[in-house]
Amino acid sequence: MTDQLTDFEAVLDAIETLLGTIAPTRLVTRDLKDWDKHPKADRADGVFTILPGPRDSYDYEYRPGDLPRVQIFIYGENQLARDVSGREIDAEENAMARELETLANQAPEQDLLAELALDSITPSAQTMKPTASILGVFIFGVDR
Repeated sequence: MTDQLTDFEAVLDAIETLLGTIAPTRLVTRDLKDWDKHPKADRADGVFTILPGPRDSYDYEYRPGDLPRVQIFIYGENQLARDVSGREIDAEENAMARELETLANQAPEQDLLAELALDSITPSAQTMKPTASILGVFIFGVDR
């Protein structure tokens, strides 16, 4: 494994650790699984899955070992009661969004995550009833 990949693995691990502290009742993982593949007790309060995204902004001076700008996706989901209202789905998605916003606010305090910034959060807009879900897009490699 190259230094670049090792460094990026450490970044993903640091995000997992920090988000686990911010959202201690949720399962925070780097392993994408179908909802029903997570043990029921682990998914009781929802799941955040951290996924590496595209790497961009390679410029002509790129050198092996440099980390380019990288998108990091955090997918949050929680399966609610079958008869859940749209308002309850919105409330759960807003709670997950606040946890991702807290991650973005606390990341600069961590040396390894100083270059992490929140780009966007997209809620399901009640389209996956009874599941509340959001997709957070972070950018790693930003100059603050």
